[in-house]
Amino acid sequence: MPTRSLSWQVRIKILASLVTQFDSGLKAEVLSFILEDVRARLDLAFAWLYQEYNAYLAAGTSGSLDKYEDCLIRLLSGLQEKPDQKDG
Repeated sequence: MPTRSLSWQVRIKILASLVTQFDSGLKAEVLSFILEDVRARLDLAFAWLYQEYNAYLAAGTSGSLDKYEDCLIRLLSGLQEKPDQKDG
């Protein structure tokens, strides 16, 4: 996999931060986008998952892992339902 540029990494972080803050409609769109080409968008999937966990940590003792768990389950379910992609 080619090295991503700094601007690409910043875009991924911003998108992951935004999707974490908004409703499930946007989350469904991003999930669909990731699952279209998992290998090329794995960095976005991990960034999104990381941001959901950071949101939980930022909430302190009042935080809930529900959104993080939902994100993880959606990603894993999408991967499981998707036919195997070519190794490469």
